[in-house]
Amino acid sequence: MTVQSFGERGMVGALESGAIAAAVMADPWATRLIEEGKAVVLADLRQPREAARWLGEPTVHAALFAGADSKLGPAELTPLCRALLRAIARIRTASADDLEAKLPRSIVGTPEDFALRLRGARDSFLPDGWVTTDMLAASLRLIRSRAPIPAKVEIPFRLSKLLLLRPLEEALGRRP
Repeated sequence: MTVQSFGERGMVGALESGAIAAAVMADPWATRLIEEGKAVVLADLRQPREAARWLGEPTVHAALFAGADSKLGPAELTPLCRALLRAIARIRTASADDLEAKLPRSIVGTPEDFALRLRGARDSFLPDGWVTTDMLAASLRLIRSRAPIPAKVEIPFRLSKLLLLRPLEEALGRRP
């Protein structure tokens, strides 16, 4: 297989014209092409449930990371977790018009594209942002199955050491 890079709009044109047979793409293009009947989904990874179905188990597909030498602790990260949880709740419940009115044009793009990207993103968030050790282990298995992890990267035997859950627990009002 030959891998080519077209950019988003170039890839859409190449797919529509038949110059390429398949592509990996995000919203708004994925949804638009599907709704217009110009493409079919081979594997939809936009929602956690579907990603788990295609990848074999739930994985971590986005996260906040802190360096191993970071001095950030719960006192600094709990307010960030609260803000992110509020933002996710707003993304899930506010109308596209309400969100669009408060965001810079460079983030929104065209209103039509923004509405499609928002619709696709709404269900992609993990419940309460909660990542489990099993999800992290599954992600590492997928990574290792495709390429070796550099020896320079130290992964502790107990993966739970990589998850800094206390700030999220505090933000959610759970007892650590």
